[in-house]
Amino acid sequence: MAAARLRTLPLAWSGIILGCLLAAANHQGSWTVFFLCILTATLFQVLSNFANDLGDGIKGTDTYRAGEARMVGSGVISAAEMKRAVVVTSILSFVSAALLIVYTYPRLLDNVPLILGLLALASVIAALTYTLGKTPYGYLRLGELMVFTFFGLVAVGGSYTVTVGQLDPHVLWAGSAIGLLSAAVLNLNNMRDIKNDLSSGKKTIANALGFRYARVYHYILIILALDCVFVYNWLSDSGFTRNLFLLAIPPLLLHMLKVSKLNRPEDADPFLKELALTTLALAVLLGLGHYWGT
Repeated sequence: MAAARLRTLPLAWSGIILGCLLAAANHQGSWTVFFLCILTATLFQVLSNFANDLGDGIKGTDTYRAGEARMVGSGVISAAEMKRAVVVTSILSFVSAALLIVYTYPRLLDNVPLILGLLALASVIAALTYTLGKTPYGYLRLGELMVFTFFGLVAVGGSYTVTVGQLDPHVLWAGSAIGLLSAAVLNLNNMRDIKNDLSSGKKTIANALGFRYARVYHYILIILALDCVFVYNWLSDSGFTRNLFLLAIPPLLLHMLKVSKLNRPEDADPFLKELALTTLALAVLLGLGHYWGT
């Protein structure tokens, strides 16, 4: 349970909740599809956490990591045991995604089932290769790009598509907002670990920029996320309630103020959960705003 890092789940659910609410705003809601999407996203997230724990543990990156302890790095779980957990969770993740595609197949148009199947496979591969393998992308400053893609575009666009049957490209603006906020969470994580990652050879954008400019990068990600929401709302024909997401702006501004006052990288850890929950709140508010506005 500790290795699954359940506190990361709200962030994984944010894109699913938003995508399904936007689909419901299009009068295409389905509780069954929603729960299958949530189950699949949960399994993907747990798989990613298991794989990250294993990869960083094997490479020695977690030896002096700040924040919550990692299980392989601390010796609580052996690498062999974690490998078995990764294999089992990989299978469960793909099976869950396959069930979702099969269940929604009658409403999916043209080549959408094939595309979704490839995305499911890509999600499993992305979860595994963040820290595992000889050239994990999490060690090559590509973490934010992948988080933006899978937590944002794929989560929102994919959940919307399996519910409605086809993708509305405008939804990707909303997906970009969740993706950018998710990337900000990862950047905050990397800011916290900036010293440890540098000493262990893990290359991140945060340790390339340094602690001072990583904070500037953090602000940019959050501001761009809000810009994407404004663009999506501008393209939408929903009613006034689409502006409900504005309630999430004060917590985001307060978060940015707190980050600006950080003196030590390790002090960033409490703000990870805070930003993840604010992202979830924004997703719910934006989705409900469009649902109530139609």
